[in-house]
Amino acid sequence: MAITTAVDSAPAGVAAFDLSPDRLREMYALMWRIRLFEQSVLELYNKGDIRGTAHLYIGMEAVAVGACAAIASHDYVTSTHRGHGHCLAMGLDPKPMMAEILGRATGYCKGKGGSMHVACPDLGLLGADAVVGANAPIAAGAALAAELLHEGRVVLCFFGDGAASQGVLLETLNITTVLKLPVVFVCENNLWALSTPASRTLSVPDVAVRAQGFGLPGVIVDGQDAFAVYEAAREAVARARAGAGPTLLECKTYRFHSHSAFAVREPRPAEEIAAWKTRDPIDIVGGRLEAAGSLSDDQKQAIRSAEDALIQEATAFALASPRPAPGEAYTDVFAPTPPAVLRAVEPGVPAQDSGVRTLTVADAINEALYEEMQRDPCVLVMGEDVAASGGLFGTTKRLLDEFGPLRCIDTPISEQAFTGMGVGAAIAGTRPVVEIQVMDFLSLAMDQLANHAAKLRYMTGGQVAVPLLLRGAVPTGIGLAAQHSQSLEAWVAHIPGLKVIMPSTPYDAKGLIKRAIRDGNPVVCFEKRLLYGVTGPVPEGDYLIPLGKAAFRRRDSQVTIVGSGLAARYAVEAAEKLAAEGIDAEVIDLRSLVPLDVETIAASVKKTHRVVVANDGYRNCGFAAELIATIMEHAFDFLDAPIARVTCDDVPIPCAANLEEQVLVSAKKIAAAVREIVAGSERE
Repeated sequence: MAITTAVDSAPAGVAAFDLSPDRLREMYALMWRIRLFEQSVLELYNKGDIRGTAHLYIGMEAVAVGACAAIASHDYVTSTHRGHGHCLAMGLDPKPMMAEILGRATGYCKGKGGSMHVACPDLGLLGADAVVGANAPIAAGAALAAELLHEGRVVLCFFGDGAASQGVLLETLNITTVLKLPVVFVCENNLWALSTPASRTLSVPDVAVRAQGFGLPGVIVDGQDAFAVYEAAREAVARARAGAGPTLLECKTYRFHSHSAFAVREPRPAEEIAAWKTRDPIDIVGGRLEAAGSLSDDQKQAIRSAEDALIQEATAFALASPRPAPGEAYTDVFAPTPPAVLRAVEPGVPAQDSGVRTLTVADAINEALYEEMQRDPCVLVMGEDVAASGGLFGTTKRLLDEFGPLRCIDTPISEQAFTGMGVGAAIAGTRPVVEIQVMDFLSLAMDQLANHAAKLRYMTGGQVAVPLLLRGAVPTGIGLAAQHSQSLEAWVAHIPGLKVIMPSTPYDAKGLIKRAIRDGNPVVCFEKRLLYGVTGPVPEGDYLIPLGKAAFRRRDSQVTIVGSGLAARYAVEAAEKLAAEGIDAEVIDLRSLVPLDVETIAASVKKTHRVVVANDGYRNCGFAAELIATIMEHAFDFLDAPIARVTCDDVPIPCAANLEEQVLVSAKKIAAAVREIVAGSERE
């Protein structure tokens, strides 16, 4: 795909434009609004009114104003840590913007986002992002949602030259081109990172060249000329809206201030800065409009004065605004679950002799996905091999045939990109189910899961919800060795803003999956490969299992065993063996790790006075340790013996069968732990 350059072809005047003189003057005014806003931000920072830092957009105003002028009011924008210019160009009000930067309650995000996380979804701004390049897959997901919902939206995705070296951006360029998603990628190449020139970090002189490797158009634009940016963006937006897929625009620009307001030194040569300042984007646009007879000196002065007054008013508003109430620290972590979902009553596991049909865990998951996609056209499934092959373990079979390639999507092997797409699609109005084929590879998607799915609602002050289900297999115990066998639920349970489930029966698998899809929040489901073939009774039709409600697998009085996943199944097996020895064990299957059913656990411990905690994950800082701490906090006075824990040993999981058996949780190990604490407490 050829690289084109818009720099030399930019029109000398404005006659060729489809914008009215009033609209052109508005663009000029917006550039002054951004410049004056950023100057006020710098003054406030230097006075100590702004915490952290702020990344100023001074000198780059032409890119935001030109690109945003090319999109419609219903289109989306994803921004960066240097996003104030994008926000103002999208039409955000300077008052709540400045208040947000000052951490005030009247800010767009209630003071929870700050300078790097301003968002206003109502105006199409899905949010600024402090993680370099991470907004790219979110933009792709929003575009996917727009396609699925037939909204005709285009997504403008801003990023800097530094992001051009991030794998997630390159993954996203590939996946958006494959799927022909309506995204316009706008690289603001200001030639420098914090202190390193782009010439020392990029393997090619122009970021637009990267487009060639993905088969999408790459265009180089004079980023100091708002009209040149507008023309190039207008063409790219029209191409995206017509269904031809993404375009990469590289806008050559320059920031007149250092990397951020917090700057200890200026690494750039003084002569380089001076040379770029001779091409001030405001002067360029003003000169063009003046030459075309569309802007007089009096109008210039009037525009600047009006914008100066607007920014002064915004600054005064922000300084006078209250700080958030202390209680706001605890709001907006999760979106409210719909009342109808909360009211759903769990039917209970059918008795084995009830005549209810039996399914495997894998088939129960598949049925849950099928029924939810049938019930709600906003539910979609994406991941590696989920469509044509029906999933590596058969959990997504028949979905492609029934719901088509826009709702059952085979993705490239790009965990971070397609997880981020799931996040973007969720905040843009759909309910994505993202499959990680093997959950060890959560490590590749962790940024999008931990920094975006988990935090976006909170950082935006409750403006967005992320109704995302991320699910996948944990192939523990089948000889796949260290990189395909880990149970990493403790990683995820540690992160505020995520819910975690772990079904161990077909009945639970169907009810929990369906409930997770309807929850309205990001939920992560760990599915044990060894349980996929386990059979059990599953009611036909719709039912939901509440999150945060454990299940008794066996009721008794002498000792409590608390487990989840494989450990819960092994706990039942151990309890049955122990019963033959005269030891009566009660077994609790957590089903949901976050939220955790503390009440059920504590009540059982208060009855039995002894407890063994069994968890498939590692011992060190694992979820078993969290369970022990919870029991100590809620039932310490009722314990007659120290709490025992059975976990995977703290070594990478080996391949050899005897070594793997040595380190993993087993019914034998659980039974031994129970015998030890029962015998120990009886001796006392």
